[in-house]
Amino acid sequence: MKYVILNDAACDKRIKKPGAEVAYFSKEKLDKMYPPNAADTYSVVGYTALDKADDGRNRNQEFTVTVGEGETSFDAVVQKSYHHLLYKNDGYACLGANKYVVILKRRLLPVILLCLALLVVIGALHGRLMQSGKLVLPKPTTAQQVLPTEPE
Repeated sequence: MKYVILNDAACDKRIKKPGAEVAYFSKEKLDKMYPPNAADTYSVVGYTALDKADDGRNRNQEFTVTVGEGETSFDAVVQKSYHHLLYKNDGYACLGANKYVVILKRRLLPVILLCLALLVVIGALHGRLMQSGKLVLPKPTTAQQVLPTEPE
């Protein structure tokens, strides 16, 4: 299945990707357009991180979204299969007739901070164990000398 993202002039956010510029709405603007008790509501068709469509690379791809009349396609999935630590909801791109696809943005900082925190914890534990003497490392053994024997 293929959807086309409509680049509306009313969109308040834009992101440039190789081959396309995507215009989309922030959550706040979408909430103003569709108040909670309004008769007219919107539906989310899927999620995309705006990764280039490549059938061989992304096995989770369920449909593609194309920007305007361009030939640049992006992978999209129906259910949110992206991890919340790596991606965040950044906004909603209009597909027409009250249908939207969620635009996900990569989060790099939390991943880096998590890795650094793990390194600090491992380093602190290693240092405490070495200092307290509870970490017992085997003493290096010397190799026994093997003397050549003379043939009899």
